[in-house]
Amino acid sequence: MSDVLARYAFLPWMHRGLSVKIEEAENFNNFTTVPTGGWTVERPQIEVKVNIEAKKGDQTANDHVNQIISLVGPGDITGIDPRVIIKTEPRHWVTNFEPNFFPYIEFYEEDFPWRYTPASATGNKLRPWLLLLALKADEFKRDTAQFGPLPSILVLGHEDDPPDTTGAASGVFPNAAQIWAWTHVHLNGDLDPTNNLDPTNQSDLDKALNRFRQLLAANPDQAVSRMICPRKLEPNTSYYCFLMPAYETGRLAGLGVDASIIATHNAQEASFGVDHNTDEDHSAYVDHFPYYYEWHFMTGDVGDFESLVRKLVPREVDPRVGTRTMDVQEPGFNINFDPGPPHNDGVLMLEGALLPPGGTSNREPYPWSNATPSINYRRKLAQLLNLSEDLMAATFPSNQFYGTNPFGYEGPAEDIKDDPIITPELYGRWHALKNTLDTTTAALSNNNTWLYDLNLDPRSRTVAGLGVKHVKNNQEKLMDKAWEQLGEVLEANRKIRWGQFSQQVSFAAYAKHLKSQQAEQANAIASRLFRKVKLGTTTAFKQVKDSALPDATQSFTYRRIERPYGPVMRRLDPNKTIFAQNALRISLANKSKVAVDPKTFSQMQGLLPRSDVHSDVSTIADYLIRTSNFSPTNPDADRITPDMEAEVRFKAAIENYHDYFATDNWIDVADKNALNLSILTTQVVEEVNPLFTIHKLIYQKLIFDGLGYMVPPADKIVPIMAYPVFQEPMYETVRVLGIDFLVPNLHLIPNNTVTLLESNQRFVEAFMVGANHEMGRELLWREYPTDQRGSYFRQFWDSSDMVNNSGLSEKELAAQSLDIEEIHTWASNTQLGTHNARPGVPDTGLLVLVIRGDLLKKFPDTIIYAQQAKFKAGSNHLKDPRELDTAIEYPMFSARIEPDINFFGFNLTAEQAKGDREADDPGWFFIIQERPGEIRFGIDVGGSSTAPITWNGLNQNNAPFSGLYLNASDNAVTTSGTGGNEINGKPVNWGFNSTNFAQILYQNPVLLAVHGDEMIP
Repeated sequence: MSDVLARYAFLPWMHRGLSVKIEEAENFNNFTTVPTGGWTVERPQIEVKVNIEAKKGDQTANDHVNQIISLVGPGDITGIDPRVIIKTEPRHWVTNFEPNFFPYIEFYEEDFPWRYTPASATGNKLRPWLLLLALKADEFKRDTAQFGPLPSILVLGHEDDPPDTTGAASGVFPNAAQIWAWTHVHLNGDLDPTNNLDPTNQSDLDKALNRFRQLLAANPDQAVSRMICPRKLEPNTSYYCFLMPAYETGRLAGLGVDASIIATHNAQEASFGVDHNTDEDHSAYVDHFPYYYEWHFMTGDVGDFESLVRKLVPREVDPRVGTRTMDVQEPGFNINFDPGPPHNDGVLMLEGALLPPGGTSNREPYPWSNATPSINYRRKLAQLLNLSEDLMAATFPSNQFYGTNPFGYEGPAEDIKDDPIITPELYGRWHALKNTLDTTTAALSNNNTWLYDLNLDPRSRTVAGLGVKHVKNNQEKLMDKAWEQLGEVLEANRKIRWGQFSQQVSFAAYAKHLKSQQAEQANAIASRLFRKVKLGTTTAFKQVKDSALPDATQSFTYRRIERPYGPVMRRLDPNKTIFAQNALRISLANKSKVAVDPKTFSQMQGLLPRSDVHSDVSTIADYLIRTSNFSPTNPDADRITPDMEAEVRFKAAIENYHDYFATDNWIDVADKNALNLSILTTQVVEEVNPLFTIHKLIYQKLIFDGLGYMVPPADKIVPIMAYPVFQEPMYETVRVLGIDFLVPNLHLIPNNTVTLLESNQRFVEAFMVGANHEMGRELLWREYPTDQRGSYFRQFWDSSDMVNNSGLSEKELAAQSLDIEEIHTWASNTQLGTHNARPGVPDTGLLVLVIRGDLLKKFPDTIIYAQQAKFKAGSNHLKDPRELDTAIEYPMFSARIEPDINFFGFNLTAEQAKGDREADDPGWFFIIQERPGEIRFGIDVGGSSTAPITWNGLNQNNAPFSGLYLNASDNAVTTSGTGGNEINGKPVNWGFNSTNFAQILYQNPVLLAVHGDEMIP
């Protein structure tokens, strides 16, 4: 159970309507003391007083009538609407329910469990009219012939019952007087937000009830009623839950017993707990129970989330985990490892995909030694890898360890290239565009780039060989997927061929009619494109607009005037020497010539035919325009207030016309930018080159789901050499090839351990290059349209659960979850292990949380994340406990090795996680949290038999079970610690009411926080 119930509130019972007037008090199935008037029979009864007022004229007479009426009771209910049931826990046919939890059922209506209860509450306790019973398969038998309106069962009893115990009195039933304890109202809200109300004070209770009514009125869906079955369940056992009548009248009615027989029973008589009546009227129904609802479930192994997470122990990982020895003395091909430091015995340490924290930084580098024997070993290996190219070229370099004719070829040397000879592969050759390795001493001593490391370090070649083996083992399946992805490419290549044709035709016209023209002539031809070409941050048109070039020169009318062979230019400049093509426009743009200033207002007055305009305006039909002083060139001189819509529009048009010619609206040419129109035109011409524009148009529209391809150079349109993309995480392949390849010595991590490892990016990249290299060869062999430079595999770890907390699109998130960059983009001078495609990930790799145990096997939906620690204000940073801060990191990948090992990769370093108390660095916690969701009630597994210090310590050994069920008697168990009986600062006592039981048995989601320094040396 939890110490905090911040959002939930519970009520012990609820009555509505006339049932609140029931006077007979709850007797808890004890009929010893008979009340005055005797016990109510069959149905609850209330006295109703009816006031009568009679009037006749001025006379009024008052009287009243008292009447005893019977309410609907359990004996009147022969079925319920299944829709009133909103939830069962566990759900029907669940097969792994935790045996330390209790099953329950929820109803939508808050008062439903007590609606037909034939009594009023006694001391905040009221039995429901229903009973939830959980039975094992051998504890009942279904009635094949239905007695009445409801299906029924015959209760057989429990194996531990005393001899001759009847089913009704069996221990499979709870104590009939205590079923009030296991039913309550649940509210999703807080009835005491100030935490100041006293549950034993009636005034405070009234305040809580008023708030309950307010919350329920605001949202009727906030509350439900719940009935718990507090039976101790056995692990790996099948159970059937039955919702049945709790009162004898309800039992008999469900079995179809005659109403006259039902009427002989007291209303509060329980249907179980004592032997049934065996007289002639009842004998056929002994130990038979009808039910309204049923569901089935099975329990799993012992252990809820809390018990399993408590078993986890933080440990520093064994330093042997992640590596194992590899003998490289005789790899074959007559290459022997010569003795030499530091590996005189010819043994190297082969690494896995995960290493202990700091293992990546402390690993033995490549080259591991520059001693002569080591260099000679690498030289022999390089010569062997170069052999295929030497044979293809029919050349035999001198000083090769294999001699000048390694395979005893008998024909002429120049013919050897025609005979295929298979030699070991040079991994990554197509991606790196390298066919041979440099075998000089300088290269073998100093060159630690990825291509040399991958091919000349036996550790890296071994891992690359694993990738090769994956492709060979799955070649048919991989090729089937590759061909499935190719359908779009064939259609795309058809469009690309049309694009090639369009590109060449357009370029021919472009070269002849635009590119070949001088800038002045090109400006006239290309000016219409200025709006579509962006140069820098603005379009070419905007740059012209902001220049000193007058807008009129860009108009169609002006262009007609300045045509070299037009009538105006032939008359002004017949020899084409003064007004050369566009020369005026170029001069105006660069401000070497200035256009005439615009006319001022006073100058415009003389140009406008005032009298004619005045006459036209004054003769508009029915327009009340004052004509004495009105002038369209100065409409403000004699303002009038128009009173017609047409007048308003006309006046607005005249004013806009006037404002256009206002001097203030004309920008002085001196304030505008000078523009080199020739250079601008040249830039525009280059930008519209069809070689580039059509290339961009074609390849921007090529989108293939799941298929990769490399865009050719910007001026080339060529058929797509597509490559398939396989998104399955490759770590699973390595696991299939052998767990000791993935994480050597993983068995050294004990069960129920939480520890930290570090991802080995060198391993990942070596494996991926090997797999991609072999896939390229396979595609070539199958005549797949590819150039063998594709990166078919880029996903090593499983990132399908990666949290998108940066608002990335699905495509962006997928790109950032890949483990390697495209191999053909790897720079030739970079090292193996430095090409992680995940942003912000250090070369040392990701920090990997390892959890080994039953927890995630049983609860695979557990929430795992890292949360930054902080020092508590005023604490001693060197020794006081740290607490959780707000910064959170979610796993970037996950992996699983059956049956019980899970890995979670975080973008943290070992130094960050460990922290440094002396440097005031609090480090990071790793959080293992139960997923919030279903509300659970139960008690902890195992534990001490002594009284719990707090209710949180209640377990199966110290809880007060009476037979199969919890004992709800007052103080059947108490807490031993000071304030141990408090929850949310309020006393909660065993047996007080059902609300207290709900609080005590409620199971909050569990959270385990393990600090990094507990797992890092």
